[in-house]
Amino acid sequence: MNNYNDLQEIINENRIPAEIIINDGTTESSIDASNELGVNIDNIVKSICLTDKDNRNIVVILKGSDKIDLKKVSDITGYKKVRLMTKDEIKNRIGYEAGGVPPIGYQAIFIMDKDLLNKDTVYCGGGSKNAMLKINVKDIIKIDKPIINDIKK
Repeated sequence: MNNYNDLQEIINENRIPAEIIINDGTTESSIDASNELGVNIDNIVKSICLTDKDNRNIVVILKGSDKIDLKKVSDITGYKKVRLMTKDEIKNRIGYEAGGVPPIGYQAIFIMDKDLLNKDTVYCGGGSKNAMLKINVKDIIKIDKPIINDIKK
């Protein structure tokens, strides 16, 4: 399973000015991360891992305060039976533990909520439940080349 050291290698390979922040407490949820870092929850970004009937890896990137709309994801991609991955699927297919999934560094179809285009620097999963990645939204776009659309409820 990958961790924040593997994520640091991806940062170095892509030559982006991102930073991994190791925390004393857990940053498993957006609220935990907001409290631990002392930042507004709208500056926390989560990576929601999904799959479909054909077992594709789909990762939705959106603000920590937002909820995902699975029907919109299905409509945007054309994929059927889109659902959340289990914790085991996340670990085995994405390579990170649930609660610490970064928005970069693995094979997936990435979809980013359009509201993130109004953000500069955000805080995301940093490779483990006690690490956060501080990264510019433009660098996420550069690496992932995501579909950008409205995907929240």
